[in-house]
Amino acid sequence: MLYSGTNQVISCLSAPERSLIVPHLRLFELVPGHALHSPHEPVSHVYFPRSGVLSIVVIFSDGNSAEAAVAGSNTIVGAIAAFGDGTALNQVMVAAPGNADRIEAGVLRRLARENEALREVLIRHSQALAAQSVQIAGCNAIHPLEARLCRLLLQCRDLASADTLPFTQDLVSSMLGVYRPSLTHVLRKLETARLVSVSRGKVRIEDAAAMEECSCECYGAIKEQVKQIVGPSSLAA
Repeated sequence: MLYSGTNQVISCLSAPERSLIVPHLRLFELVPGHALHSPHEPVSHVYFPRSGVLSIVVIFSDGNSAEAAVAGSNTIVGAIAAFGDGTALNQVMVAAPGNADRIEAGVLRRLARENEALREVLIRHSQALAAQSVQIAGCNAIHPLEARLCRLLLQCRDLASADTLPFTQDLVSSMLGVYRPSLTHVLRKLETARLVSVSRGKVRIEDAAAMEECSCECYGAIKEQVKQIVGPSSLAA
């Protein structure tokens, strides 16, 4: 069955698996700030983003949060619902607007149970997000804020296929799990170096090559991990 969307996972499925899943997909608007999944709650739908950026964050008991992963049209969000009890482990928030194809979790669970090839795709993409989460956990613990910020902005640039990101400083500080004054200080430093420009509700990457030099090794490491687990077709452009 033909698929007119831009999610790379669905586009790369073989015809038999694609014909299974496409009839059950429904287009869904990704609105910034909207929570698609919340911790410890059942996952009702699994999302195949066409555009936009999703932020997967860990929420702590005191209300603070920290980024665990970012996702876009190169992957699936909520694939874990096809296995086990389908309970969300973390919060999934819309960071940048776009659209996604979504499917009811129960339907996907049934399709995955009946089709081994589809099940393997879901497992690989779940593994890729888990690998990214592990890498970012280490990044958050070891690397300085400037390097982490550069890594995050580069990842989101890849996912959004755009140099201008509709990010407020509050959003970015929440994703990185830092206080806003600390983020503002680093952004001003990057602005002075002409790596980024910051305006109300927007961060624009002016020199991606220089920003990659300032980023930590995790930016490249995550891309390599995705390539190894799911193949080059699922790397963001």
